[in-house]
Amino acid sequence: MRPTRRPTARLPPRSADEAAYSEALADGGSSLVVCRFTAEWSRQCQKMAPALKELVAARPATKFCQVDVDECEELSTELGVKEMPTFLFYRKGELLGTVGGADA
Repeated sequence: MRPTRRPTARLPPRSADEAAYSEALADGGSSLVVCRFTAEWSRQCQKMAPALKELVAARPATKFCQVDVDECEELSTELGVKEMPTFLFYRKGELLGTVGGADA
């Protein structure tokens, strides 16, 4: 008997503009939307990438987006992102919660 393999998933591309972030929230509808604020230079973000890929594969009904804080500084500041990575959780466009930095 062969071991069952989970489907592999790709992380969503890093968004370089506020419009892509807004689109991800709008396209989420009533699904949970998880927005990951990240930076290429963050070791913690890099270490977390494999686990996040598994989560994306395991949760196909959840919508994921990534926002590069260096490319979207104004948006990141507006949303209070201060730690890498920071995850914002939305449903129907409403912010449900935030997890950031070492808590992530």
